[in-house]
Amino acid sequence: MTPDVSLFVNGQKYEGWTEASVKRSVKAIAGEFNLSVTDNWGGTGSVFFISIGDEAQVKIGDDVLVTGFVEEIQNSIDASGHTVSVSGRDKSADLVDCSAIYKSGEIKNADLLKIAQLLTEPFGLSVRAETDVGAPFPGFVIKTGETVFEALDRAARLRGVLFSSDGLGNIVITKLGKNKAQISLIESQNVKQANLSLDTKERFSEYFVKAQMKGTDQTHGKHVSQVKGDASDPVIKRYRPLVIIAEQQANLAESKKRAQWEAAVRAANASKVSVTVQGFEQNESGPLWQVNEIVYFESKTLGLKQELLIADIEWKISGSSGRETVMTLQKPDAFIPKPKVEKKNDPVGEYEL
Repeated sequence: MTPDVSLFVNGQKYEGWTEASVKRSVKAIAGEFNLSVTDNWGGTGSVFFISIGDEAQVKIGDDVLVTGFVEEIQNSIDASGHTVSVSGRDKSADLVDCSAIYKSGEIKNADLLKIAQLLTEPFGLSVRAETDVGAPFPGFVIKTGETVFEALDRAARLRGVLFSSDGLGNIVITKLGKNKAQISLIESQNVKQANLSLDTKERFSEYFVKAQMKGTDQTHGKHVSQVKGDASDPVIKRYRPLVIIAEQQANLAESKKRAQWEAAVRAANASKVSVTVQGFEQNESGPLWQVNEIVYFESKTLGLKQELLIADIEWKISGSSGRETVMTLQKPDAFIPKPKVEKKNDPVGEYEL
């Protein structure tokens, strides 16, 4: 039997939801939930004992998906009856909403894990690393007005990792596509519905990254003032050039690397697959489908046979379709970190190109 979605608040278990949605994404550090019941609810517990700000935990079976707070309650009535909806997010949502504040504005000689621990400490969150976090930053400057997540995400991109929630109220530093799904997604077997979206509006035939670099006695003039790296996208046949001005000084090799990155990431982002399967588990009594897993997808009709990343996931319950898992699949190249330029004696330590 497919496990149910349960909400735990103040020691009380609430289940039997008529509508439910729990979402996670590799691009978001906080999961979110929205659960609804009606007057003739046959579930357990009374939703009228739930209040804004209550600590909440959402489970599917024994798997904890979100540990956070109730942020919104909606009561609505119409001709058919009375509906109550309860919504919330992971504890890590405060990192998305709140400004990053550090006493000096600069964290010196700290690696990514230490930076994350210092910035999340005021929020009472713990951070752990499931992968190598790379070398320490000589100096990491907090930009005025940026949120905690924006600061952490900026640092994570420079190290080629990402921040995620473990569902238990903790922050995890992990790698993209760290795990593989136990089974494949195959048309006519376990795929209930699939949609392939192709969009070339953000793809270009040629990419030119223009930059400047500091001159020397040996290298000067246009060789330092007119640095230009290039890359192409063979899929785009018509003339569609894009010129990008580098944010920081860069040499020819660095500019070319940035141009190649633009071509690869834009190409990967141009295709997305939305897949719906019945139920929440990968197979009977097996694990739930999870975000940030690599899964093999095959559809003869859509002309696809390849491994893709589960970039977004929604476990949902509806009156019309029952229990379903909806996933957005993308090529892992869509999340390649932007190239970095090493700069000596710089207060930030490293820049994105």
